[in-house]
Amino acid sequence: MISVTSAVQTWLIAVLLTGVIAFGLAEAHAQAGDEGGEHLYISKGCLGCHGASARGGGGVPPLAQTELPFNQFLAMLRTPNTAMHTFPKEVVKHDEAVLIHDYLGTLPLATLRIGLEAPTGVLPPTSCAECHLRYQATIVRQFQGSAMGRPGVQNPAVDHPVKILTCANCHGTDHTEITASAGRVPETTCGG
Repeated sequence: MISVTSAVQTWLIAVLLTGVIAFGLAEAHAQAGDEGGEHLYISKGCLGCHGASARGGGGVPPLAQTELPFNQFLAMLRTPNTAMHTFPKEVVKHDEAVLIHDYLGTLPLATLRIGLEAPTGVLPPTSCAECHLRYQATIVRQFQGSAMGRPGVQNPAVDHPVKILTCANCHGTDHTEITASAGRVPETTCGG
């Protein structure tokens, strides 16, 4: 017969082991980075067709808030029935596909507008990221995580006049012009 003390000890051990396993899984996911799926979405090339915020356009389907169950998402990566090229397991591993799929579920389907008109005129360059974090957080996080957005990691072969860039270095500070160009930056801005 098992004593009450033995049963309590067994229960405590089970609870502790469950907690350790859950913590380990959470830690492993954290080590992949909170932006693990976002990084993979960019580095594996999804961004090129589906856009920075995964909202698609121009005949390309949106992926933000995808309702595809993971197995269907994976099947589309491996054998798409559209013009999309294939992503074999050598290119996108199963665990990477899981992270990308999870990331897509966190993205808003549309940019929040909150009834505000876009600002016009010249704005201070320091206001870009703060404002856009409210409306286009994905783009700001991608910039801040890129070589352009982190001090000291720009191409060392190029003598940059500033050691950390802001949005304004490429887009300018005149929001009227930025809005008219839909935020596009001419190649000559970077290519000189």
